[in-house]
Amino acid sequence: MKQNIKFRKMTENEYNNWIEWSVSDYTKSLIISGQYSEIEAQEQAREDFYSYLKNGLSTQNHYLFIVEDIDGTSVGMIWYEIENPERAFIADLLVYDEYRRMGYGRAILIELEHTLKKIGIPFIELHVFEHNNAAVNLYRKCGFTQIEVNDADAGSLYMQKRIV
Repeated sequence: MKQNIKFRKMTENEYNNWIEWSVSDYTKSLIISGQYSEIEAQEQAREDFYSYLKNGLSTQNHYLFIVEDIDGTSVGMIWYEIENPERAFIADLLVYDEYRRMGYGRAILIELEHTLKKIGIPFIELHVFEHNNAAVNLYRKCGFTQIEVNDADAGSLYMQKRIV
């Protein structure tokens, strides 16, 4: 199913709600992957998010958007960074539970590709936990392939797609 979507800049309130939820979700993934104990995972998740987003929504080269469908309904969010002009890195992509398996994940990736092509970014990269089968399958169906990363933690996959 093809979905029409648009990216809208995240508000400060949306950012605060998202980061609280996302740190918690990332903590769970770190535990499931076997990389950290519960206490270590909580500390690591907070450290990761706040070290990358030092200035919240104003962090340079980091882009946080709410994804809306054609009716203006929020269906998910995306956070990516472009610190290297050769690639964009998807730091977080979320389709809200009630909108999953409806084509929104694919639509978000397609919209991101269009955005990045306009500014000449040739690659998209991302990290995904191996246990997240739905996400791994989505990325593969959208043309992403696994890449080797020297310091990758057990349970982690890195994937890439050439877009230009």
